[in-house]
Amino acid sequence: MIKILAFAGSSRTESLNGKLIAIAAQGAQEAGAEVTLIDLKDYPMPIFDQDDETQQGMPRESTTI
Repeated sequence: MIKILAFAGSSRTESLNGKLIAIAAQGAQEAGAEVTLIDLKDYPMPIFDQDDETQQGMPRESTTI
């Protein structure tokens, strides 16, 4: 069996990439693959998040460069 780890590169709430990866994952499952779909927001990484910046402003770390 084929195993796939799927995730979108964007962490925005209404991300088109997030919607597309969900559709692609469903198609792969229907074709017989085992798909694990993850959300990068669940992992502590320094990734850009437009939703957070809009709500909270620029992160402190990025303003000290």
